[in-house]
Formats: sequence, structure tokens, C-alpha cells
Amino acid sequence: MTSDHAPEPADDPILEEPTPPPTRGPAPLRAADPTAEWRRVVAAPTLIGRSPALAALLREIAVISSSSLSVLLLGPSGVGKSEVAKVIHANSPRREGPLVVVDCARLRAERAEADLFGAVRGAYTGLDRPRDGLVAAAQGGTLFLDEVGELPAEVQCQLLVFLQTRTWRPMGSEQEKTANVRVVSATSRDVRQLSEALYFRLSGMVIEVPSLAERMSDLPALAAALLERAAAADGLPVLPLSRASLQELGRREWPGNVRELQQAVTRGLLYALHDRSPDIRPPHLGPAPARSTPATPDVPDNLELAERRFRRSHCERVVTQCAGNKTTAAERLGISRSTLYEVLGSPSCPEPRTRPSVTADAAY
Repeated sequence: MTSDHAPEPADDPILEEPTPPPTRGPAPLRAADPTAEWRRVVAAPTLIGRSPALAALLREIAVISSSSLSVLLLGPSGVGKSEVAKVIHANSPRREGPLVVVDCARLRAERAEADLFGAVRGAYTGLDRPRDGLVAAAQGGTLFLDEVGELPAEVQCQLLVFLQTRTWRPMGSEQEKTANVRVVSATSRDVRQLSEALYFRLSGMVIEVPSLAERMSDLPALAAALLERAAAADGLPVLPLSRASLQELGRREWPGNVRELQQAVTRGLLYALHDRSPDIRPPHLGPAPARSTPATPDVPDNLELAERRFRRSHCERVVTQCAGNKTTAAERLGISRSTLYEVLGSPSCPEPRTRPSVTADAAY
């Protein structure tokens, strides 16, 4: 059972690598698969490949699979952190429970508390009946906070108290509820965007998800899986990538990681089908994106989110110019010190009302 703000793509199948053509003389020795040891203990059919980087990732998942320890996934945009979160959940004792995916970047600041923790009737204008939050929906399962660094500062405080006490209160309610959830979070931003206390609560174990550049030997199998996904989504026939196309893809840089590769092979499939070609050839892939100038940061379409990122970036720059003195920085910015903390996402969070009990879920 999965709950999400946006539909997730279907899982990829396990791919069999193509059999090489017969050659004269002794058969070459097949290279050892470094992922084989970990695939015996981790069910991860959607993590395609045999690279050492992928083997290291599977090892990390195997280590934490039987635990309820919180996990923080780090890595650039497009590497597949949400897919890793799904695999962690599927291999945990909570696999029969729900996996609730929260895109923190899409939460509106004025509704984020209610989205996460729920709200009673009349807690805000227009709410005419009680509302269950995403934490309640994840009871008995896993709560995945994607792009957790984008949470508004006030909600970061509330999340910290929740992680410390394993309790929460719906917006407008005095009734305290107890959580039975595992928290997995992810961010593609600098973890310094999180308050220090929140970072240490989220990072029971930190897992670095490798970029595509770190696992280029997986590219042929990945590209084939992505082609199958694209074809199935639109009811199209699957065409193979020609050898020349695979060589071309292997020469390119992939700052957008697996997501960028998916876009490239999908375009190639459409052009090849239009040309009635038996396979996808280099011209179908189009030219590689220009990399002559430094890549600019991803600017979201959502205006509120773009403004929030700009304010944070500008304030960080002024704080750096003031040698980290936030009082001086606030004066230069013409805002209060508390407002500066709010923009930076490093709030001074109040202590929880009750001390957390020492349980398997909370003692980390």
C-alpha cells in the first residue's frame, strides 16, 4: 500500500543481460557479479545493475533492513532515492504496512502542519471535518519524507518533537497520539539546510545513493529497463539500442543521472519508431546537451518554492560574508534574527513537553 502526492512509476523488471555472440577459442570468463551476494538477502528487482557502487548500496540496505532505525538518503537529483526508499520498506519488518511518500517540496507552508499531522474540524478556514494527516496514514509502516530540507522552519520544529517523542497532536487538538512508524528521509541539498538537532534525529543511518557517473557499467541494463518502462507506459513496441547508441550514451555526461538517461532513451524510442527503424541509432538520441557553461541550479516551477530557495540562498551568502555572525547578518538584511533563522531553516526548536521513552524505535 503506497500513498503519495504524485503517482510513482511502475517497478522495473529484472533484466537478463544479452548473451554475447559465440567466439572461437575458449569461452571468456564471465566477470563476477559483486551484487550477487547482497541480492540473496535483499529483494531489489528495481535496482538494476551489477556495478561495485550498486553492490555497496545493496550492502547498506541489507545492514539496516531488519531495523526500525531512521534512514537519511543523500545524493544528487535524479539518482533514484525514492526507489531506494521503496526497497528499504519492502525489505523491512514493516513491509506489510503502508509506505507513505511525502514530497516535502510540494507542501504549502500554511498547510504543511495539517498535511503531516492532521487537523480537527475548524482548525483552519474551510475545514469542516476532521482530517487525518500523513503520519497517521503511515501507522504500522514507513513514512518517506522526500526533499525533507524543503520543509518550512516551523514544521521542522514540529517534526523534531515528533521524532524525539514519537508522539504528535493534530492541528487544533490537545489530544496526543502515539506513532508507530519508521521514518526514511531524503535530500539532494546540503544537509546544513537542516537544523543540527533534526539532522541527528533523521540520520540514524546515512546512505549515499551513487550517481550514474559512479555506475556507468550499469548503463546498458538501465537503458534497456527504462526503454521497457517507456514503451509499456504508452503501449508502444520496444526497440533495442544499437551498439553505436550504447557507445554514444557511454560517452556522455549525466548530471541529471538516471532521470536524464530516461528522457534520452524515451526520445530515442519515439524518433526510431517514427523512422520505422529496427533499432535506436545515435541520430535518434539527438545531440548531447551543451555543457560549456556551468549548470545552473534546478529552479522549480512553483513560485512559492522558488522564492523560498532564493531567500535562503541570499541569506546564506550574507551570513557567510558576516563570518557566520547571524546577528550582524540579520541587521544587514534588515530582518529580525528570528526571521533569519526561519529563512535558513535552522530554527531554535523548543524542548518537547515530555521526555522520549527509551524504545527500540526512539533510542538512536
